[in-house]
Amino acid sequence: LSIRRQRQMCIRDSVYIGQHRRESEPSVINPSLPITEYGLTDPLDYWPSYIELTPRQRGVYLNWLSTGRGPIDELGYVFIYFYGLERYVYIDAKMEATQKRDANLKAIVVEVKRLQSQFSESRSFEGYSNLLLDMIYIHHWPERINDRKGVLPSNSPAAAKHVIITQANMQKHDPLDADWALQWAIGYGTAVSRTKAVRDLSLIHI
Repeated sequence: LSIRRQRQMCIRDSVYIGQHRRESEPSVINPSLPITEYGLTDPLDYWPSYIELTPRQRGVYLNWLSTGRGPIDELGYVFIYFYGLERYVYIDAKMEATQKRDANLKAIVVEVKRLQSQFSESRSFEGYSNLLLDMIYIHHWPERINDRKGVLPSNSPAAAKHVIITQANMQKHDPLDADWALQWAIGYGTAVSRTKAVRDLSLIHI
């Protein structure tokens, strides 16, 4: 595909495009920056951003966006795209009408889970992507947070922490949900015993 066609296709995906207001965001695609489809590609920096890519790297990234966002050797390209999803969840979703916001968030959940299946060997992406999914439910869909109950990330499950701390402060005498407690235990391991959440955990046999 031509670079011009790739740009047109990218506009229909979950990306930010512009030259001014969001140009400092790592995920924003500035269409005025040079792009090439030819030549060797240098390795990405540890914290890549679109504006700092070489013209050849931009060509690789736009091609990846426009051809299904499948497996790719350098995970940094995936993170550039992922930063845009984070931007929407943490900042821009708050400014959207409820119906539009929920539709966009639903699409992001589907997309993040798809990316997780594509890059399941990356513990780094697993951690960041699970955190983003947890934050969607904590900040935007608290009434549906039990949808995250069965997820057992490798570390720091934010949804489990949120539910347990909320219950520990609002329903002090009720036993913790065993599934949430298990998720907490797997994700965080040993915790300070004087906390209310851990005292409650000691009452549950799992």
